[in-house]
Amino acid sequence: MILTNKIEMGVLVDAIGWELEMFSRMSGSPRHEMLRDLQERLQKAIDETDD
Repeated sequence: MILTNKIEMGVLVDAIGWELEMFSRMSGSPRHEMLRDLQERLQKAIDETDD
């Protein structure tokens, strides 16, 4: 799968944020850490994209 623009990546960042908030009690779990890392990498890609 190829994400083609900031809008698609932004939707994923938001969705990950919602899941992290809903399941905050699982903070520190492998899934929580993986989602946090993915969210940060997506946000960095958005910030570095020029479109």
